[in-house]
Amino acid sequence: AGVPVRLSTFTTHAAAVDYALSGGGELLAAGTLSFMPGETLNRVPFDAAALPVRPSYEIVLANPEGAELTGATLVAIVQDIVLIPAGSVWKYLDAGIDQGTAWREPDFDDGAWESGPAELGYGDDDETTVIDGGPSTDRFPTTYFRRSFEVAEPALLDALSLKLKRDDGAVVYLNGAEVLRDGMPEGTIAYETLADITVSGDDESAFYEFALAPGCLVAGANTIAIEVHQVAVD
Repeated sequence: AGVPVRLSTFTTHAAAVDYALSGGGELLAAGTLSFMPGETLNRVPFDAAALPVRPSYEIVLANPEGAELTGATLVAIVQDIVLIPAGSVWKYLDAGIDQGTAWREPDFDDGAWESGPAELGYGDDDETTVIDGGPSTDRFPTTYFRRSFEVAEPALLDALSLKLKRDDGAVVYLNGAEVLRDGMPEGTIAYETLADITVSGDDESAFYEFALAPGCLVAGANTIAIEVHQVAVD
């Protein structure tokens, strides 16, 4: 319904205050709130769905008439922007074939890979997309996943987080650069490398959150690539 601005008490005369709404350093709206005698509440119009997408907005009050500013004169509204929703469609390769390193790069041609919505996996009967894990006694050690997404103005993002569900270990690459490894050993990661943790029970269905640097993103198309490793081939 808007951002509330209040008078501290009833007034017998009119009062007014100017407001300015900005986001990403750009003035988006400005106006004046008026209070008639007896009124104590008015609202700065604010509808994030109708505004340019910004990770945060600021509302500043100034130039009071018939009153004075005694409380907060600046309000920051922080907005979460979801770049890849849970349940999104991913490209994947579950053929048990070593992909080397080229598959991590944004310009890699994954046109021959399969695709399906998350959750992707096998063996738990809760997957939306069931993938091939290989024979039960000789599982593929690694499965590959890729997805592209758009970011209009990455410089406006104040923070970036990744929520990861994995079984067992995973290495995450953003635009070709490694940004996270979880449950994996140090050093060079190869197709045959096994995870160094066992994921079971509730950990199999939990998302774990990690902070990434917004500078990993570029304006326009971005590519996230993830390799998931088993802890053992059986």
